[in-house]
Amino acid sequence: MSKDGVHVASSSEDNTLRVWDSSIGTLLAQYETDESPCSIAFSANGSRIIACTYRHVHVWNWPSGTSLQWPIDSPTSDGWGKIPIVAFNTGTRFVVCRNRDIQWWDSEIGLQLKTTTRHSDELISVALSPDDSKIVTASMDFTMHLSESYTGKLLKLFGVGQKVAVSFSPNGHQLFSASRSAVRIWDVQTGAMLRRRVYHPQQDPLLYAIIWRTPAPISFTPDRTRLAIIPGYGRVFVFDTSSGARTFNSDIGGGRFMAGEMRTVVFSVDGTRVFVGLSDGTIRIWDLSVDYKPDTATSKHEYHCDIQGVAFSPDCTRICTRLQYGRHLYVWGLSTGRLLAKLKGHTDGVTSMDFSPDSTQIVSISEDKTIRIWDSDKGHQVKKLDMSRSAAPFCSSITSFGNDLRRLDITFSEDGFLVPLGYKEWQSQSHFLE
Repeated sequence: MSKDGVHVASSSEDNTLRVWDSSIGTLLAQYETDESPCSIAFSANGSRIIACTYRHVHVWNWPSGTSLQWPIDSPTSDGWGKIPIVAFNTGTRFVVCRNRDIQWWDSEIGLQLKTTTRHSDELISVALSPDDSKIVTASMDFTMHLSESYTGKLLKLFGVGQKVAVSFSPNGHQLFSASRSAVRIWDVQTGAMLRRRVYHPQQDPLLYAIIWRTPAPISFTPDRTRLAIIPGYGRVFVFDTSSGARTFNSDIGGGRFMAGEMRTVVFSVDGTRVFVGLSDGTIRIWDLSVDYKPDTATSKHEYHCDIQGVAFSPDCTRICTRLQYGRHLYVWGLSTGRLLAKLKGHTDGVTSMDFSPDSTQIVSISEDKTIRIWDSDKGHQVKKLDMSRSAAPFCSSITSFGNDLRRLDITFSEDGFLVPLGYKEWQSQSHFLE
């Protein structure tokens, strides 16, 4: 992001760099590169954008779009498989870190001014102080080096013992290092560690899930006041979205379930119950409206199937489930756990489903490129809506690979008549695309 927050630059494996308006999301410019850019940065005044690929440095003048390109030469390179990292100072100079080398460049003339090598292993993070006088680098050798920016004189050596990302505080007086287990704050002058915050799975489940990239099913209550998450180690948490306070925490299955085996978490329509679908074919239910005993589900139903998704009827009497890669839907009685109906008709995997507001119908979408509407009581198909290839561009949530429709999330509108599909809508009674 540019320093003033007005523009966002992004790079992609399609060998492009794109510049966006951060307030409205409009694409402002697109630039081609020789390879996929690995690292990008704005200059302090926003007049230049730099991108590094494995072999070249690209600099664009913004907004004119004129560009320069220079090859990267790394003395410690053992090939060009190492990813370069780039940072701009407040003037015309920028720094490129690649392999173990720190290279200073002048963006006006494209000249590599200086190269220093101090770390014994690959560099993974770099930051410049706000006044450009200092540079901090972090390496796979599990150290941080604080140095004078241009002379390269080493000021402080920090032994952090793990891979970290680094940053300066806005006033330049503190350093921040973040690993997968903790955040540390350091004093730039003395090198002393001022504070350490360790991530704990139960205290910071959302942050823990993000950092460790665990498959973390997540769900909001309809009024968006609470959030449920399963970080991936056998517990379900509920948080108040306004205060961030944790309001619920319970064990799911005695620690038996790994991250990928906890398929889905969802709230009931009235927000009083939270349901967790598991790979062993069970749904665990907690009633949030009453006092609960920690680590104890209010009820447990055995469905003997690998549950991938759950939808609640608004009248809170039934649930609809789908299996992983399954073509059928199953309607169950919420209080009894009995199978009430099996909805058969899709010829490929169902990707999403929902109840109508009056609970009388269920809508589903499948990779067979159809939307189907079902009678939720009798289980028979009421309507079949074919999504032709011409409809695909209007469905903003479809991910397309060639001409194949892969995914679309759908739901009934509040009036029960329209099924939103991105920018267009199906009239669910006449089955016309409006």
